[in-house]
Formats: sequence, C-alpha cells, structure tokens
Amino acid sequence: MRFSFIPLALGCLIPFAAHAADTEGKYAVRGAGAQSCENLASVIDSDDAEQKRDAILVYSSWMSGYVSSLNRVTTSAYEVMPILTESDVLAVLLTQCRRQPEMLVETVAFNIVEELAKAAALTAETPVAELDVDGKTRRFREGTLVLVNAKLAAAGFEQDEGTTVPQESALRAYQEKNDLPESGVLDLATLLRLLLS
Repeated sequence: MRFSFIPLALGCLIPFAAHAADTEGKYAVRGAGAQSCENLASVIDSDDAEQKRDAILVYSSWMSGYVSSLNRVTTSAYEVMPILTESDVLAVLLTQCRRQPEMLVETVAFNIVEELAKAAALTAETPVAELDVDGKTRRFREGTLVLVNAKLAAAGFEQDEGTTVPQESALRAYQEKNDLPESGVLDLATLLRLLLS
C-alpha cells in the first residue's frame, strides 16, 4: 500500500494568517488543546502535587508541539514565539486562560502566538542565549534580544553599541517608567510589555 504525502506537503505551505477549517469554520483540536481553559486552571491550581506536576508536563509539552507546528506552517518565519522557556510559555497561557475560562486552550494558545508573532516573529535562525533572570535560566533567541534592544532604544533607553544582552540600567529605567517591578532583568512581564507596545 502506498501513501501519498502530497496533502501533508501542501499543508506545510499554508500561511499563518490562513485558518484551515471546514465550510462552517470548524476544525479538529487534539490533545490538551481540546480542554477548556477552566480545566487547565483547575488542574494547575490543584492541591494534588502529582496532578499539578502531570498537568504542567502535559500542557508544556502540548504547547511546545503546537508552537513547533505553527513554526512549520508559517510562511516567512523561522520562529513565531519569542518566548523559548517552557515555564514562561505556560505562564502566559495560564494567565490568558484565567481571563477566558470558557475558551479552548488551543484557541487561547493560537491568539497568544498570533499576537506575539505579529510583534516579534523571527525570519531567520539565530543562536539561543541563556540569561539568568531572577535566579532561573531563561532562553532567548539572539534575534529576540536584538528586537528588545531596538524597542528599548525606541522608548528612549539607549544601549551600549554592540550589546546583545539588554543592559540592566536600560531595563531598570524602562521598568520604572512602565510601572513594572524594577529588577533590571528581562523578566517575562518586561519582555511582553516591550514586544507588545
């Protein structure tokens, strides 16, 4: 028996802006993405440590696969999600799900990725840098750090020439001006505010 990979190959050519669906706008959602946001929040907030651990693993893994598939089908982009650290991606998903508990996890995930991709999609591969942020290692593509520096400069917070990692003084000043905790590091709240402003 021979299988045809033509439909799969054609599916990879669908631009990110296009939404695959039937004539009524419906499409199949699989795995953790088919759960309600209310369900995600309830298992993450569970007092059962094992249930919470399992939920974090399932939803983080699902989200990583989901973003990878969007990277695959998005034309003119190498990376659609500027946040690489899985716990940060899950934190953004959980925050948005708590605001929209009736929505499917997949719908909220798509909206997050679509919004961030508009602001910060990278068109080419760049190396991954690891930064210590509040005692945790966070991963960023250097292209994202360049974009962060450009956003800081556009907001009036200049960096030293040739600096890839955002400088503590510029981040602290930006955080102070934008009523964010003044850590001087590129935490998740600062990254999102910079990219989406």
